[in-house]
Amino acid sequence: MDEPGTDTEAERLQLRWRQGRLDALELYKAVRGAMYQAARRGIRSITSSIPDPRDVEDAVCEAFEQLRDKDPADVSSIIGLAKVPSD
Repeated sequence: MDEPGTDTEAERLQLRWRQGRLDALELYKAVRGAMYQAARRGIRSITSSIPDPRDVEDAVCEAFEQLRDKDPADVSSIIGLAKVPSD
């Protein structure tokens, strides 16, 4: 089995998501680390201070809902997308 975070695992997750075989919990588990990192980095760059954990959580929840609303066929990398702060 591939190590978590490898390209092969990400490709499998992407395929399962496109096939409709990846539930929300599995998707969240796959992207949460990248989303939290991006949220902390984005908030820190805006506020120039250590982000409040509640603000990070709010940003991650909103970004995850936006991810779930996307058409999987239009996303080339769910992990890569999770690392990019949303507009």
